[in-house]
Amino acid sequence: MKLACLRCKRKKIKCDKGNPICHQCITASTTCQYVERRRRPRLTQQRETVPCLNYRLELLEKQIANSGTGEQRSPFSPLTVPSGPVNEDTSMITPSSRAFMNDNAQESWIYRMATDARRKFQSQTTPVSTPTPRIDDEMSSLNDALKDLGNLKIRPDLTATKINLDLSTGELRQCVDIFVDHMGTMVVPDIFATALDVNLIRMLPDIVDSPYVRVDPSAYVMYYNAVHYGLYQLRGPGDARTQEAYLSLLRAVPTWLDANTETDMDGYTAALTSWTAINNLDYQLSWKFHCKSCHFIKVRGIDDLDVAPARNFEEENAREATRYLYWHILSTDCLFRLFFGKPTVLSWSPNKVRPPAVFTHRNVHPSASQVMIAVVWVQYTLRTVKIINYLDSHGLEHCDTSVVQKVNDFCTQLEDLMAEWDMEARMKAESSSHALRCLIADHIMNIYAIIIGIKRLARPTDPAIVHPIILRAARKMVATLLYFEGIPALPDTTKFTFAHFISFYPFCAVFSLYEHILACTDPEDCEQDVQSLESIGDAMANICAVRLDFTPFAKTIMALNKVSRAIQDERRNQRTDVASTEIVDHLANTQQQFQNLANYIPTFDSPAFGVFSDFPMNMEGDMAPLDFVRALENDLIGKNWHENRWDMEGGMSGM
Repeated sequence: MKLACLRCKRKKIKCDKGNPICHQCITASTTCQYVERRRRPRLTQQRETVPCLNYRLELLEKQIANSGTGEQRSPFSPLTVPSGPVNEDTSMITPSSRAFMNDNAQESWIYRMATDARRKFQSQTTPVSTPTPRIDDEMSSLNDALKDLGNLKIRPDLTATKINLDLSTGELRQCVDIFVDHMGTMVVPDIFATALDVNLIRMLPDIVDSPYVRVDPSAYVMYYNAVHYGLYQLRGPGDARTQEAYLSLLRAVPTWLDANTETDMDGYTAALTSWTAINNLDYQLSWKFHCKSCHFIKVRGIDDLDVAPARNFEEENAREATRYLYWHILSTDCLFRLFFGKPTVLSWSPNKVRPPAVFTHRNVHPSASQVMIAVVWVQYTLRTVKIINYLDSHGLEHCDTSVVQKVNDFCTQLEDLMAEWDMEARMKAESSSHALRCLIADHIMNIYAIIIGIKRLARPTDPAIVHPIILRAARKMVATLLYFEGIPALPDTTKFTFAHFISFYPFCAVFSLYEHILACTDPEDCEQDVQSLESIGDAMANICAVRLDFTPFAKTIMALNKVSRAIQDERRNQRTDVASTEIVDHLANTQQQFQNLANYIPTFDSPAFGVFSDFPMNMEGDMAPLDFVRALENDLIGKNWHENRWDMEGGMSGM
């Protein structure tokens, strides 16, 4: 059935749908424009297609990772789709069973980056020409740390693990209340706070186990997300109940994926669960949930949300909440592309989805901090998507000077954006709440992480010298982390945010600093970076005291720090040896010069000099200077010495 034209739809008048121009537009002498009806796929077709698409996507990722030399691809390497056909296996595996295979840490982006750093330590030419026993010992410790990290099981086998989340109803309600309050500090407060039914989430602790109430599967997953975040703050990340809440969440996911119905909560549940998996270091599973959220965006047509105008204010208000979800998933998609080595899933085109509005009917008078966070978030997300599209259109294999200049301008614009809103000063303002300061710091470090990721994505080769923009961004990220580490006592409401900081952002920056340390020839130029890395290692060790699953990651960073320190000390020793050798050579040259000078000094005949007569002393026993000079003069005159008497070797001119 053909839709009414845009003019009749906007004016809410009857349209005869005439072709090519309707009667109303002919009467008004205006342009008549029709919009094609979007065909919504049937739910049964979607359920049959999604498993096949997920399986094809995993096969493509494996072939991309194994193409070329057969080595694992660095997360900063540009992704290229293989030109040959993909060999597909006819055996189908359902998403629920494939999603919960026991991945290990070797598939994580951190393991790949740490392995790449070890390779550079081993192969790259450094001022330390011959490794010392100390460097060999530290490299051996690094190999052991990487082995432990590679053998780490990210999640246990859910079918063989007994999960007993035995909590009282009162404690469950407290966890949900903490989660509802925590939603206001997630990236942008309006992402989840304006879309989720808070009253429903608060009711779930009372009805979740009731056999008489049917709860949507996505609501179950959202509920266990809330319990996990609440226990994270109440009992800490390393508590057994906190881990059981996360496992309960994962156990509820297959039922949600296999459900026959799709609700508006599916997209928000998938987006939130993706970040929950990232906070639990489960990067492979977070990617699957991210794909689920992108699938929700495409099926609902949210990526074409603003192609046609809204019919009324109610529809526009509903679209506003959806825009926040779209831009949040778009920002997460950029993160997966830049650091996790994943392909771009969610595309953006101008005029299809507008940025979310700052002033809404729910918040007519936003605060200055809300305006700043919303504007900055939309600005750097939009610019990041544009530069990624630009790089993809120009190709990453051969980046010419124009592409490099475009990327440098992009990085400068992001730095100017932070300076324009004075974000660093607002982050350190003690008059602001800790939650607001952590939220601003989250955006600051996210911007610097994007700068590092884009610069690495666009560099044509693997240069030996780290670009100054990358180095400046990495140092800023580390300084921000150490600033929050130095705060004496963070409130409980911000402990979760800082734990997210120290378990994610350091890995975006430290590997650039390791490359800079390797490239330095003067140890004093990178001494401050080595000390900062050691401080980051100490902060990670403190997190390990309450979060045991983070221990292999922290040990890997501390092992890399020890290798860097060993190389740094060896450079100093070599410089000291060189300086000592130069001093010895200088003294030897000076002694030789004195010896050569002594050959030109004339030989005096000592018997030719008479003995000076005694000189009178004054009463105090001191020699009178005037009497001494006169006595010497009289003695010379008395012996009739002349000037030519001094020419004992035939003249001084021969010297």
